[in-house]
Amino acid sequence: MRYDNELRDLASTQQNLVSRRQAREIGVDEVQWRRLLTGPLWTPVTERVIRLAGAVSASGEQAMAAVLDLGGRTYLSHTSAAWWWGIAGFGPRPLHVVRTSPSRAGTSLDVTSHRVRELPASWGTVLNGVPVVRPEVVMMHLCATEARGRAERALDNAWSLRLLSGRSIARFLSELGERGRNGVALLREFLDARGEDYTPPSSNVESRGLQVFSRAGLAMECQVDLGSDQWTGRVDFRSRQAPVVVEVQSERYHSALLDREADRARVEKLERDGFIVVEVTDQQVWYQPELVVEKVRAAIRAASVMRDTTQAS
Repeated sequence: MRYDNELRDLASTQQNLVSRRQAREIGVDEVQWRRLLTGPLWTPVTERVIRLAGAVSASGEQAMAAVLDLGGRTYLSHTSAAWWWGIAGFGPRPLHVVRTSPSRAGTSLDVTSHRVRELPASWGTVLNGVPVVRPEVVMMHLCATEARGRAERALDNAWSLRLLSGRSIARFLSELGERGRNGVALLREFLDARGEDYTPPSSNVESRGLQVFSRAGLAMECQVDLGSDQWTGRVDFRSRQAPVVVEVQSERYHSALLDREADRARVEKLERDGFIVVEVTDQQVWYQPELVVEKVRAAIRAASVMRDTTQAS
């Protein structure tokens, strides 16, 4: 078929699946779509979703199929989203999605669809090809539907995984935390009990980082509050030898969580305060410690040059 390569490329990015709407946007007409439904190269999942025949099964296929079949602005949500974000204690079933579309179109798939009045695009994202609500929204959903203790454990787990922070929860509540929205009151209570600068139980990556730096002879301290006239934030590591900070990003989640404007503003503020910011991934901390050490040493050398230049001028 004329559009087969484009359909295959699209399917490769979204759990082996393509929707009727997406195929139409590529140029597939109704007759061609019917041929795809009955042909050997694609397998129908529903009347509106097809799967690439022979593709290795992907863990998020059912979730993606539900999102595509319902269409519009539909995201994986509730316990299903918690599972997709890797929060311990949750699985893909029962499958939940949330959508803002006014359409009442249903699906033949086994999924619970929640319709909401408002969900700004900034509070949805794409993780491993699947549209999913951000962790802050997941926490609100869990606070509304799960037992208090389970929701609270999920919050601490997500915090430890660096999926969210006190600042991001506060921002979410300021934007969408109006009275009457299910789960908001309990989420606000959890945040108030911890505070925006709360540090969850130390993560394994922090322990690993301190071990790597210690072995390399680099004196570092972790979870340090920084800021001159105004609090800038809490950084993962700060050098005791030079104005250098190290931020560890989750390689798995960073692209889905990335808030470019907030990240840029934070880095710029740290740089104005005289720090050099080194960004590494958790995978590098675990499996490429020599690369992490070299990045930090290079930053310390650069800080030393900057200091000498300043003193000489």
